Amino acid sequence: MLCLALFLLDLRGSGNNYLLLMGLIGMILSISFCVLCWMEISASTRLSKAEKNRWKIGLLIIPALAGVLYMIKGRANAID
Repeated sequence: MLCLALFLLDLRGSGNNYLLLMGLIGMILSISFCVLCWMEISASTRLSKAEKNRWKIGLLIIPALAGVLYMIKGRANAID
């Protein structure tokens, strides 16, 4: 989501409204997916409290890490 937010900031002044709209829809869907996952983890009766906390931390950290790695490596390769 971090990478998508940075991408949307790049598009703001470009005048490409279609990509901006698709990016906003993607961000809304990503946030809603994370919220639904968070609710599902919280409602689970099969997981202990420690396991729930680990799942929630992973849900926040892994997408951010993937976004940062893509921003550093992926965008550099796509631009070249």
